[in-house]
Amino acid sequence: MKKPVIVCIDDEPDVLNSLKIELKKVIGDQCIIETAEGGADALELLADLQADEYEIALVLSDYIMPDIKGDELLRRIHENSPETLTIMLTGQADLEALSNAIKYAKLYRYIPKPWQNEDLKLTVVEAVHSYLQDQKLTDEIHKRQEVNEELKLVNEALSASESRLSQFLEALPVGVSVYHPDGSIAYLNQAARDLLGADTIPESTAEQLGATYQLYVANTDELYPPDNLPILRSLKGESVKVDDLEIRQDGKRIAIEINTTPIFDASGNIVYAIAAFQDISDRKQAEKILADYQHTLEAQIEERTEQLQQAALAAEAANKAKSTFLANMSHELRTPLNSILGFAQIMEPSPDLSVENRENMRIIRRSGEHLLTLINEVLDLSKIEAGRMTLNPKNFDLYRLLDDLQDMFQLRVENQDLQLRFQRDADVPQYVRADDIKLRQVLINLLSNAIKFTQTGEIILRVIKLEKSGYLDLLDSPTACFDTTRSIRDFSRTSSDFARDRWRDEAEDSTVPAFFLLFEIEDTGVGIAPEELGNIFKAFVQTASGKKNPKGTGLGLKISRQFVRLMGGEIVVESELELGTTFKFEIPVGAVYAAELPDPQLNREVSGLEPNQPCYRILIVDDREDNRQLLVKMLSPLGFGVETSHQRPGSNRNVGKLASAFNFDGCANASDGRLRSY
Repeated sequence: MKKPVIVCIDDEPDVLNSLKIELKKVIGDQCIIETAEGGADALELLADLQADEYEIALVLSDYIMPDIKGDELLRRIHENSPETLTIMLTGQADLEALSNAIKYAKLYRYIPKPWQNEDLKLTVVEAVHSYLQDQKLTDEIHKRQEVNEELKLVNEALSASESRLSQFLEALPVGVSVYHPDGSIAYLNQAARDLLGADTIPESTAEQLGATYQLYVANTDELYPPDNLPILRSLKGESVKVDDLEIRQDGKRIAIEINTTPIFDASGNIVYAIAAFQDISDRKQAEKILADYQHTLEAQIEERTEQLQQAALAAEAANKAKSTFLANMSHELRTPLNSILGFAQIMEPSPDLSVENRENMRIIRRSGEHLLTLINEVLDLSKIEAGRMTLNPKNFDLYRLLDDLQDMFQLRVENQDLQLRFQRDADVPQYVRADDIKLRQVLINLLSNAIKFTQTGEIILRVIKLEKSGYLDLLDSPTACFDTTRSIRDFSRTSSDFARDRWRDEAEDSTVPAFFLLFEIEDTGVGIAPEELGNIFKAFVQTASGKKNPKGTGLGLKISRQFVRLMGGEIVVESELELGTTFKFEIPVGAVYAAELPDPQLNREVSGLEPNQPCYRILIVDDREDNRQLLVKMLSPLGFGVETSHQRPGSNRNVGKLASAFNFDGCANASDGRLRSY
């Protein structure tokens, strides 16, 4: 806050200096002392001080000045600053001038010249003190006025708030009642009066409410116990909520829910208790209906559960029957197929066959091998669905596997005027650890499909080494599609996870460095329509292009996807109609050294026994004539003595007699017999 200012006015500088020095001694730092030489200078100084928001406490002015007389100057100062006190210093002022100064300028005192220093000091001190007291009193008055205005506004707001609160409470559809600490009722809103059937606030205490308003325990003929009434419990400091109370009026029963709460003052004393209650008859009726329905539903669920259990038992029996059927069918299908393929292999190289018949035998053999492939696919799917398909990783030569595949398909693509290219990154290791059987089958399935659906152009197999998984890169491709029934981000402990964990554990327990291989099979074939991409990995489902070329079972992609997942990877497809298709899959593998590979097996063909060998007798026991004849024709040319027997189950004793009759044991123990091979 700025200090008040004392202004000294005189046309003689020496007088001003003397006056300033004397006032400084008595006032000190309590006020700021300013001087002005003449009336015009004084008015300008005062205007500047007021502009800077200084309070002008006192003006001391000479009377005789060349520009403006003292009484006129003080009058003009008073008009601009009514609170400022004024003192006139002169020895020549007439009575009229003093009268004007007192009347129009709030003249505090007249001091004749030459003045007495003590008189001047005392007068100035008193004037300043009077000004400060007046200002303090004025401030107090202003503050009181402000407080009164605030109180007035608060009272008005409180009154308005009470009015609104009353309106709110009256408008509530819930009954509200307020109680004094002695249990008497302080307030009831309209809803409460309606529910209780009271037009006015009754004089009943809380203890008498039960009898006064016929408050009963729900579903009984007992009045609600007074000591247990919610409002009485709240007057003892407890918050209560109950819905077991009924009001009975005019033969009607009204189910009530009550919430009661104690109200405390600043000292923690209970000054009120408030109750809010409402009619819950409809809710109670709904609860009863719901309870009855719940009992009915539980009975239905129990009945349905029993039906489902019976259905589950039936399904389990059907599944067992299916497994038994597949096992029997596998045996029944493979047995004649074994004879077909066996006799075809025996007859195909026979010199007695014409060229046409030899070609016919090749067709028979290829058709049989195709049928065997179809049977194996069905059985593989059955194993996958039964969870009996296992991962069997081993060390193998990846380059040799790829070369074998290229040789296998080369003649087929040449016959269709297609190009087959295998591209392998330079950093792809030659020797790896993985399940080579399943990897080979997946690649065969995908390459076969690519060749099947490509009329012109080329098929490319790419192999790329990845240091870390690229699942998200595969799946985030805008044109990629995978099994739409399961998102890779939603996989939860799938076979892929377990396979990866297995690789991780194996890598930690050994020196096999783990990484990932990405395989891409790209073709320039007919492509797949976008609406069909989501179905290509489903069993027995074929695309429109597949239906036009209906070779196969529709199981290849289903089995391939399951094999890839079993190996710890995922397979996706990108395709555009008439432009081609690309299948991509990634699996974790381990790099190994050539020394860690098993010794390669020699591919030798048996031609017969070496010369000068004793007779080796072989007894063939089979209940099928075709199988016995096949083995006879395969073994007899090699120099063995072959005999056959048709025995049914349970006749092992007859087999033993027959073996003894042919000196079977003696031949079997001749361990020096050797086969010729090349």
